[in-house]
Amino acid sequence: MIKRVSFHVNNSEALFFASLAIYLFVMITRQSFLAIELGLLDGHLYRVVLFVCILLLALKEYIKNKLQVLLLLYGLILSVLIIIIKDVETFAYATGLLYILSARDVPFRRIAKVALITTLFTLMLIILLSLTGVIENYLFEKNTDRPREFLGFFYALYAPAFFLNVVTLVFYLNRGRTSIWVILFELIFNKWLYIKTDSRLSYLLCLMIIAITVFLKLLYVFRIKYGMIRHFKFSIIKGFISACIVFMFVITAVIGIYININYNENNDFQAKLNRVLTQRLHHGQLSYEKYGFKMFGQEIRWIGHGLDNEGRSYTGEKDYLYVDNLYLQILQKYGLVFSVICLILVTVATFMIFKERNWVLLFVLAIIAAHALIDDLVFYIYYNSFWLALAPYLFVRREQQIKEEVLI
Repeated sequence: MIKRVSFHVNNSEALFFASLAIYLFVMITRQSFLAIELGLLDGHLYRVVLFVCILLLALKEYIKNKLQVLLLLYGLILSVLIIIIKDVETFAYATGLLYILSARDVPFRRIAKVALITTLFTLMLIILLSLTGVIENYLFEKNTDRPREFLGFFYALYAPAFFLNVVTLVFYLNRGRTSIWVILFELIFNKWLYIKTDSRLSYLLCLMIIAITVFLKLLYVFRIKYGMIRHFKFSIIKGFISACIVFMFVITAVIGIYININYNENNDFQAKLNRVLTQRLHHGQLSYEKYGFKMFGQEIRWIGHGLDNEGRSYTGEKDYLYVDNLYLQILQKYGLVFSVICLILVTVATFMIFKERNWVLLFVLAIIAAHALIDDLVFYIYYNSFWLALAPYLFVRREQQIKEEVLI
């Protein structure tokens, strides 16, 4: 009987991981010129692949939990999506919510490994194909002193953003035990991406995570050799930082939205900050003045510097208007009600993670909360795998799924 249960659990997790790997590969590929070659920009093929992913999730639920009701719920959600969703991108984002639900009883460390392998493989494949000329390596501002290469993607920031997720996953999985060779690879590849794409945000965040990785590695070695730090555990520092992290998403949301809305170009400090953030505050304010926000959202199509699904560039600088602040973007596009619900859910999950004393995951969430101030890509699970880590805290809690090793 025990062996049979174990067999069912393994098979159900295999279905989840297969579905997740397919979803991540397709969604990452759809951000690149490789999608054109594979036909993944076609709405019909795209929907078929997503339906297969959802079907695998439904089978996972049935095998592991024997939940007929949840299986019917998946079918209902799928039917509603087919009927009312015409935008394939919205369909993909709605599918992402099903992964968060389905991840509630799958150990996140295993999810992180699958996400790490799939993301790194797909990222390297696309970059390699672009460098060898199989797919286009678009040059932005090619007549300037420092053109930005898109490395096979539709925007220069995409490849560094995916690599940032890889570095964060490695940090989470290895804690203070990352191999020196892995650290060297991260440093070299991160620098190479920065030279090619001029993506300062991802570059600096990767450097910060790598630096902390090195610090923890040294601390880990010091503890193992001398055993002097285990007793103290930096309780005061951790207590203060963790208390702030519990409401980090609320704090950063309020600060981010307030600064964007009240940006004053005549204020020297704000003007300098806006220049450092490459006009993000200015464009955020323009968007707010133009669209405001509503209770239940509105249709907004911002124009950025990326390429469309046909690989064509958008119009000039005068037409550029994009909100990089995730909190303001969600408020404007999805509305106040959705924004408040999201903040409540993520704060509840963060508080429960704090009670579990999972400091490493709290630290990662703090990085994500700060990152969201100037980059909306962290909203999607194929750019940020750690939304799946919140699932056990938001749905049916299973103690064996949420126990994590704590480094310090």
